[in-house]
Amino acid sequence: MQAWSAGSNPLGIIPPETHAVLNEKGINLDAHWSKGLKDVPVAEMDVIVSMGCEVDCPFPSGFKGCRIEWNIPDPYGRGLGYFRSVRNLIEQQIAGLLKDLSQQRN
Repeated sequence: MQAWSAGSNPLGIIPPETHAVLNEKGINLDAHWSKGLKDVPVAEMDVIVSMGCEVDCPFPSGFKGCRIEWNIPDPYGRGLGYFRSVRNLIEQQIAGLLKDLSQQRN
């Protein structure tokens, strides 16, 4: 399994708060950068998760995978505590998704 992260309107930077709260979980983002949908192989993906945030997420024509919508708030411009709560919400959602995908394979 391979995971990608990209946005329909990328900020151009990964906010320092994102680095901080992911470092708390042992996740280092030093080799990562802010990416747009054109920077990742969307057409080849089996599952795409849209985080919500009232942002239009265009998909390539002919996309055959599964689209999942999560209602994840955008923490940008909020405090470190808010970034932590969004991180934890994403972590919970990912755990559930991985469990569901695992059960589908069996």
